[in-house]
Amino acid sequence: MTTIETIYHNHEGLFQIIAILIGIIIGYISIIQPIIGLTRSQNRINKEQRFKTYHELIDHFSGANGTPQLDRQIAVAYELRRFKEYHPVTKRILTDWKRFQLNAADPNHNRLIEEINKTLAFIEMNWGLNDYLRKVRKTACNMGLASCGVNCLNLSAVFQINFSAGFTV
Repeated sequence: MTTIETIYHNHEGLFQIIAILIGIIIGYISIIQPIIGLTRSQNRINKEQRFKTYHELIDHFSGANGTPQLDRQIAVAYELRRFKEYHPVTKRILTDWKRFQLNAADPNHNRLIEEINKTLAFIEMNWGLNDYLRKVRKTACNMGLASCGVNCLNLSAVFQINFSAGFTV
């Protein structure tokens, strides 16, 4: 006749592993999940703040709150470089502003035109580099497993493929 005590002694290591796994799961739920939630919330707040700041800068640049001031426009043209997620639209705005609003013969406008050109060069250099890196990552991630529905592999995916399918990548 098997008693609970003999079952425990025969499977003591298994019970210890299960206890450790339960502890890890409880730790994950109680510590890691709130941190992930906080990080996501903070990222959303930062994104909203960057959106608001970018549009305020565009308003200052265009003079939506009054007449545009040259020095402020120059400063805004410089600051627009920090908003990488808006580089394509910033490029269009500055190019159109230079083409339709500024007179190259006006010496006051030359300072702003020069700063716009520097910002456009910065955007072109960085946006082109980021676009190139995105293409390289996309092609490097597809390791011939796209037919299996795998778009990109990381160490975890390689382990899962090796573990579950019985082959290594």
